[in-house]
Amino acid sequence: CMKAFLDRLRRCETAHNHFLEGKRCFLIACAGGTGLGAVECLHHMEETLKHMGMRAYDRIPVIRYNKDYILPALECAGELYADRLEQGFDMQY
Repeated sequence: CMKAFLDRLRRCETAHNHFLEGKRCFLIACAGGTGLGAVECLHHMEETLKHMGMRAYDRIPVIRYNKDYILPALECAGELYADRLEQGFDMQY
């Protein structure tokens, strides 16, 4: 479902809207097993975002071996980032 959504969004963005061009984001993918699927998924997500003119700050794979500490760390990082944006912070990339 997510791939279908991103494919549709990419078609709308590149052909018509350009609302997301220049926007930056974090890419996060969760996978089971060895986690290699998460790395491949992140690569494909970044390629899709490049077509829309977006840039990724970071690519974060969440796997069964790191989920106990990475998920709470991501939540804290998201809250801090939102607070900084409200204060006018804009990390240049």
